Amino acid sequence: MSTTRTGRYLSRLRESYFSLFSKIIFCGLKKEQINDIEAQRFVLVINLYSFVGTLYLLFFSIQSLIDAQWRMGSTLSFAALLAIANSIYLQRSGNYRRSGDLIVLMTTLLFLYLIISGGVDNTGPLWSYTLPPLVFFVFGLTQGSLILSMFIISSIVIMFFPPLSILATDYSYSFKIRYLTTFLSVCFISSICEYSRYHSYNLLKELQRKIQLEANTDELTGLHNRRYMYQQLDRMINKIRRYKRPYSLLLCDLDHFKSINDNYGHSCGDQVLVETASRMKNSLRDEDTAARWGGEEFLIILPETDSAAAYQVAEKLRQQLSAQTFDCNNKQLSISMSIGVLQVNPGTRKEDLLNHVDDALYEAKHLGRNRTHIYRVDSDSDQL
Repeated sequence: MSTTRTGRYLSRLRESYFSLFSKIIFCGLKKEQINDIEAQRFVLVINLYSFVGTLYLLFFSIQSLIDAQWRMGSTLSFAALLAIANSIYLQRSGNYRRSGDLIVLMTTLLFLYLIISGGVDNTGPLWSYTLPPLVFFVFGLTQGSLILSMFIISSIVIMFFPPLSILATDYSYSFKIRYLTTFLSVCFISSICEYSRYHSYNLLKELQRKIQLEANTDELTGLHNRRYMYQQLDRMINKIRRYKRPYSLLLCDLDHFKSINDNYGHSCGDQVLVETASRMKNSLRDEDTAARWGGEEFLIILPETDSAAAYQVAEKLRQQLSAQTFDCNNKQLSISMSIGVLQVNPGTRKEDLLNHVDDALYEAKHLGRNRTHIYRVDSDSDQL
């Protein structure tokens, strides 16, 4: 029994530890960035680099102060404080791009100082080997190469042609050559790793985009599906509440579609749906959103459109559809469509607007089909 309790205690302890560790390394990641892979990577790397760098800086600054190296100790202490301040800035602002810029700037200046001062026993330049991976990660290959080139040129000037005796130590010629060549090697290897990472990230991003597209697309018609439309309805409601601009919905239903499947086969019915979707896309604006709502029903969102303008759009769709026949298995089919129109008012709930536009469609069918009907609000019962 005691063994079981101990195991549970250790398990809870591990969970608490990993939870705390996750909070630390992802500190500064905002709620809207949780699904952003790039934001996660940036915040993770910046936090780890800042956390580890701060520990190193504090350790060596204390050691330098104990050894009475006041300038070195105070410089490292100041750099540690800047790293902590940058972490606090990231946590409060969530601006990981700016935080990355700042940490690269601070690190570059610190390493130039270590080259100038020599650090402890002329080992200061060795710390700069950690710079290339960070610079390439934050700025990418092009800008990263430019920044590292400027750092290398500055290092060469400081080591070989020190202006105004700025160099506070004396490096041997062989050390200078070996340091610069090995630093270039680290830059080259880091650039290869960054290219591989960037290429893999783009492949992953493209795969994610395709998966998202497939998840939101109706396989048969190529229009958006019901899942995607629910998301757009939420966005539409938020925009209406914020900007007070008119939006309208069209709910379209092919008349007597079941008889097409029964008399001509489901393949012919599918062909009718595909052709209807194609004609629908050609008749709508780029900013309009059309989806296959289910079966032979289509839902359309019309931004910046009141009920009168939406009625004209609906009539154009309906008349174009009924005016042209469908060729299916060498047979010409005449298709008609009934459409319900609803202008969405500020404060309307999603459940209400779907019910209202469905009522408008039902009324269009009840009045004889192949017609458009606008939903009229008789009361304010649908308002929040």
